[in-house]
Amino acid sequence: MDRLDLKRRLIEQCRKLQQESIDNTRAEMEDAQDSAYEHQPRDQYDSYRDQMMGKRDMFAKQLTQSLEQLKMLDKIDPLKKVSAVDVGAVIITEDQKIFVSIGLGKFEFDNETWFAISPFVPFFHALRGHKKGDTLQFREKKIVILDVF
Repeated sequence: MDRLDLKRRLIEQCRKLQQESIDNTRAEMEDAQDSAYEHQPRDQYDSYRDQMMGKRDMFAKQLTQSLEQLKMLDKIDPLKKVSAVDVGAVIITEDQKIFVSIGLGKFEFDNETWFAISPFVPFFHALRGHKKGDTLQFREKKIVILDVF
């Protein structure tokens, strides 16, 4: 399989997973708002309503962050070839397959385990700038980079 095609498909998979997260968060936010206004009389349930509105606001904040992450995915150019670890890079190590994009964590893709990591996590900072064949230490673990593209 072509490397750039793999990267394009990884972006699509991450976009799909992120959209599912957005849809779930939006549904939770709407449920919290609906719950806040289902009960009557108002005075008796004001604290419950306040609690549900706080929950709705929490989900609204999560939704905003998720939408921003989706925009970050849109900025990754699947045709850009990279030789060193940076945002948008696919990294193959002896133990893991990593895509530097957004912090989705572990997911299954093409019958393999992948990790989508954010460029804001310490692991990315340890990997940044390294190239194919490099070896580094991260939290007392040896990491050998087999490929970067």
